[in-house]
Amino acid sequence: MDTDNERPMPPRNLFARLRDLHRTAWVAPHELEDRLNGPGQDPNGKMDDDAVRPLHIAAISPMPRAAAGVRALLAAGADPDLADAMGAPPAFWAARWGEAAALAELIRGTQGVADRLDAWQRGIAHWWAMGNDDVGEASDQLLLDEGVPFQLLDHLGAAPIHWAAAIGGRVERLLALDGDFAMLPDRAGFLPIHYAAGAGITLQAVPQLIAAGADPDRAAGQFWPADFLADDMKDEWTSLTGGGRPEGPAGSVA
Repeated sequence: MDTDNERPMPPRNLFARLRDLHRTAWVAPHELEDRLNGPGQDPNGKMDDDAVRPLHIAAISPMPRAAAGVRALLAAGADPDLADAMGAPPAFWAARWGEAAALAELIRGTQGVADRLDAWQRGIAHWWAMGNDDVGEASDQLLLDEGVPFQLLDHLGAAPIHWAAAIGGRVERLLALDGDFAMLPDRAGFLPIHYAAGAGITLQAVPQLIAAGADPDRAAGQFWPADFLADDMKDEWTSLTGGGRPEGPAGSVA
């Protein structure tokens, strides 16, 4: 995952495969209205077996006037309810990788967006939580206005805060919504700090979780967060937490 101020994006091989309307949606969304008036342009066309539609790509375009591209596709008959191969409609992409203006357009057009789930039983809050806290206009209010559940557990038993902690996503904004998320257990009893330690991606969420009351020495069943650390992260963990795995038998999460 990118850790600088560039907006994190889907795998780069996705963009190497962009052609025709999908490519316009990415590099020049402001030109979509004119392009869609031409012959043979299908606003719902699949790019390939991933079932990615032009609306998915316009939803995450980093170019100016990306929301105008979304509006042009919707006006031309693009269906915001059509999902990709993972079961994610364009609004999910916008929640994670797009700007708030594009997300607002898609939320208005997507049926029951607060209740939609992808193939992993993740809701739009899970996708939003995996976005980047450092860039882009805040979009959490859009989800709150729709009544999106931020404590929804996916098929792994994880809530949005667990995914955010694992990959260094929107932890700060989630904790601003509800500081108790720092101690929210997943279905197995593991806390967000266990995910931060165990994902092997980044520990950037650890100080935020500790500041919100998470205890790095708090066990879940027989496991402390430090039990899941990759070897190359142990020194950073010690620096961030001031310690490591405590001695003695692990307790249980209350």
